[in-house]
Amino acid sequence: MPDSSDPQNPKFKDPAKQESINVSAGNSQNQNQSPGQTSGQSEAEFTRDYMARLEHEQKIVKQKNAGIIYQPVAPIKFTLLCICMPFHAYEIWWLYRQFVNQKERQEKGLSPLWRVNIPLFYVRPLLKAMRDEGKLYGIAEDLPVEKIVLYWVLLIGCMLFPPPWGILGIFTFAPFIYVNDYLLKLNRIANPDLQLDTKYSLADFIVIICGGAYFALNIYLTMQGGLF
Repeated sequence: MPDSSDPQNPKFKDPAKQESINVSAGNSQNQNQSPGQTSGQSEAEFTRDYMARLEHEQKIVKQKNAGIIYQPVAPIKFTLLCICMPFHAYEIWWLYRQFVNQKERQEKGLSPLWRVNIPLFYVRPLLKAMRDEGKLYGIAEDLPVEKIVLYWVLLIGCMLFPPPWGILGIFTFAPFIYVNDYLLKLNRIANPDLQLDTKYSLADFIVIICGGAYFALNIYLTMQGGLF
C-alpha cells in the first residue's frame, strides 16, 4: 500500500505548499471584507452599524458649537459659591439656569420660574434630559439620575433634624457637583470652542469672602446650640 507521506505518491500533499494555500485563501477572504468589518461580523450587521453611526453623526453635526448645552460652572467655583451663598441661593440659581436651558431646548412644559419653585417634581426630568443629551454625543458614563435625586432628597431631609445631622442640610448641592462635572464633559465634546463659566468676577470674590465668614460662623453657632 503506497505511503501517503511518500513524495512519489500521487496523493502526497506538501505541508509547506498547503500552508501557503491556506494563508492565501485567508488573505483573499479578509480582502473581501469591508473596511472595519471583523471576521465574525456579517455584512448585514456591519452595514446596520455603519448606518447607525452615520445617522448619529448627522444628528449632531448641526449642533456642534451651536451653543451651550445646559450651563456648567468650573467645579471649584461651583462648590465655593454653593457653600458661601446663604439660604442655598447659588444652588437655586444654578437650577434655574438649567431649567431655562431645558425650556429652550424642549419648548414645552411650565416656565423655569415655576419649576424652580417646586424642584422636587422637576429635578428628575431635568437630569434625564441631561443624560439623553450625553448619550447623543456618545458619553460612555451614564448619569445616575435616581441616585442623585435620592441623595439630594436625603440631604434636604437632614435640615429637619437638630445638630449635628442638621448641618448636612447645608450640603444639598453636593449631588449636583457630579452633574456639573458631567455637563462640563458634555460641553467640551459638543462645543469645543465655547468659553465656559470658569472665571471669577469681583462679585464672586466678595461673595466667597463674606459668605465664607458667614458660613464658618453659622457652623460654629449651630454646633454650640445657638441660632443665627
